[in-house]
Amino acid sequence: MSLPTQQHIDLYQRGIERVVKVDRYAGLLVSMHCAGLYDRTRATMPGFSAKYVKSQEAPVVNDFLQRLRLQQLRLKVDLRGDPATKDLADEKWLQANAQRLEALDRLSLYFCLGPLEGATIDAVPADYKGAEVDWDLQPEGNNGATLEPYPFRRDPLEISILARRIPKRRYADDLDLQKVLAQAPYFGQKFKLRAGGTRIRALVAGGV
Repeated sequence: MSLPTQQHIDLYQRGIERVVKVDRYAGLLVSMHCAGLYDRTRATMPGFSAKYVKSQEAPVVNDFLQRLRLQQLRLKVDLRGDPATKDLADEKWLQANAQRLEALDRLSLYFCLGPLEGATIDAVPADYKGAEVDWDLQPEGNNGATLEPYPFRRDPLEISILARRIPKRRYADDLDLQKVLAQAPYFGQKFKLRAGGTRIRALVAGGV
């Protein structure tokens, strides 16, 4: 959570470049998402954010943000020049989908940071006309949670990620940490997300 700013920039830059090679539109959204992490007006969001940036690091961050803006401009020009992606590059679509990516990022952090507690993910776009909803998350047992209003086609939605568990202790240095991490076996960490109370009550009332 307190990753040094330069390391965070380097990691994200490599990640964005990898995504752009696979899909320019996805790469553009990730680039926009990364820029949003350094927006001080949103520094209360969970995860890495501008609240960790020290004052002396401002020039480094500003230079990175400028590079991101230029990258985004180039990607928009490329996308708008391609008939297959021209409509997707419309600014209202981009902003809404970038906000959705942010919401899904916060949803992933909800599960990753545990223990699960009640939480709200606010201002999630419900359409491309400016309507927004707040996602209400409530924990259930066995790494589960309910989400309302529920946006996914599959209910419940089961999610599995590969994880490694290492001792919670102070490590001497990065080499010490990497050595222990390399020896730790992978295992599947499973989570379950299902619709919240309003949808369930509606289904029951309708006799489903």
